[in-house]
Amino acid sequence: MTKQELRNSVKEKRKLLTEEKTAQSSSEIIDRLIRTIEFDDYDEYLFYHPIVGEVSLLPLAAQVLSIGKRVYFPRVSGEEMEFYHVTGLNKDFIEGNFHVMEPVGGDSPSFERTLCFVPGLAFDASMHRLGHGKGYYDKYLEAHPQIKKVGICANRFFMPEIPAEDHDVRMDQVVTETTVYGLR
Repeated sequence: MTKQELRNSVKEKRKLLTEEKTAQSSSEIIDRLIRTIEFDDYDEYLFYHPIVGEVSLLPLAAQVLSIGKRVYFPRVSGEEMEFYHVTGLNKDFIEGNFHVMEPVGGDSPSFERTLCFVPGLAFDASMHRLGHGKGYYDKYLEAHPQIKKVGICANRFFMPEIPAEDHDVRMDQVVTETTVYGLR
């Protein structure tokens, strides 16, 4: 199956998910992240605003803000994506491209002790990610290799193998409801 065929298949399966099932997966993944991540090891956390069918880490972002860590969200402009600091989850956002909530502004990360939670349509055990095909995360993470990359994936979208190309950036870890892959 080609990347585009796999992408289309996963998107169709996502449409069939109930909000309850997505919320359950999100809660279980957040619990696993809390048990896995040493929050003192990082000062900056790059989150994302979920789209329909995507794991939501917004409750975790609120917790990370509450312990005084710096939290960032992405904003897309043209072919580029940048992350911007936010001080709260109920402000600082407007609806942006693709109907995703984006920060209105703020500082960029310093990339010192930075962890990025990376969404995707699917992931595999080789730490490959299947994104939406625009390359925003691949370009951003390629430009900032020092960032720890943690893929976020519901078990149902963890695949045996995803077709990968040279420009695809691998994750350091992938976290599902039941497993942390690539733990180091």
